[in-house]
Amino acid sequence: MDEFRISLDCPGIADKQGHQRSKNQICQKVVAGNADFAFKLYHQAALEDPGKNIFFSPLSIFTILAMVSMGAESATANNLFSVLGLNHSEISEQEIHECFHHLFQILNRNNSEIEMSIGNVLFTDKKWQPLAKFLNESRLFYQAGVLPIDLKNWTEAQAQIQCYLKKKTQGKFVDVIQDLDPEDVTVLVNYILMKVSWENPFSLLNAQEDFFFVDEDTKMKADMMMKDGYFKSYYDNRLFCEVVEIPYKGNISALFILPEQGKLKLVEEALGKEIFLKWMGLLKLQRTSVSLPRISLSESYDVTEMFKNLGVIDLFKERAERSGITGKHELKADITPFEQVCLRMGYAP
Repeated sequence: MDEFRISLDCPGIADKQGHQRSKNQICQKVVAGNADFAFKLYHQAALEDPGKNIFFSPLSIFTILAMVSMGAESATANNLFSVLGLNHSEISEQEIHECFHHLFQILNRNNSEIEMSIGNVLFTDKKWQPLAKFLNESRLFYQAGVLPIDLKNWTEAQAQIQCYLKKKTQGKFVDVIQDLDPEDVTVLVNYILMKVSWENPFSLLNAQEDFFFVDEDTKMKADMMMKDGYFKSYYDNRLFCEVVEIPYKGNISALFILPEQGKLKLVEEALGKEIFLKWMGLLKLQRTSVSLPRISLSESYDVTEMFKNLGVIDLFKERAERSGITGKHELKADITPFEQVCLRMGYAP
């Protein structure tokens, strides 16, 4: 899941009672919603395809739905915010969008330790004219690029989209957009690129081939990375799993949840924000032997049905309110959200 620790001094925003709240406090509510949404999405993915690897960016999907909410009105927007875990009694729609602007400013960075790039882009048909307000707010709050293209010529449009994303992600995203519909009037894309190294790299010299259990009944030989040292870790006796935090350079880390053989389903069913926060509070630095497979993962999802099962209903209705995009109500939502992600984890270069 995506995790953010924000500790910046920011100017305050007055709430309905006139109290001052910092952007930090407001963004923590959005981050909490993102965490709840991430686990709901994970459980839905596990339920729909139990035998498939699950790998996605909740921040990407969360961002896309939040952007779409700017073009929705009343019930449709409220339905989206409810699924995203954002309570209108605690945070306004304006504050939600301002928070995304704040988060993108924090997360987009490029230094010697970590390279991270988060971006959004609207590919709009040249003959389709969105409202200036919608486009301006997309640029302001979500740093979205807006590129008019000929979406009716789907072969050329697809090539243009692929070329743009390939350039923005240093060649990592290829063949992301497929099977464009001639009726499409806009394609909204979010991309996240992160390149980072382990704080204490795994050594190729310590690697050895061993068995890796894919599930309770399936095992395969894999190139395993080994390291013995001091890591923050915790063993959960109730869920029969060990939790290990492995730091990257740049003050970020990866959290590995390692179930005992046959206990994966037990751990999966318990996964949620509360158990995650409990683990984070109980991690202690101790000597631990870590063995991880050297892996490359790539997954894709058609998440339309997943969204519907999570409760995103109004957005897919024929008469959903989307006049905030064009100023008219005739726009039909024929949305096929598509998430493609890729992970490579290995030794030091």
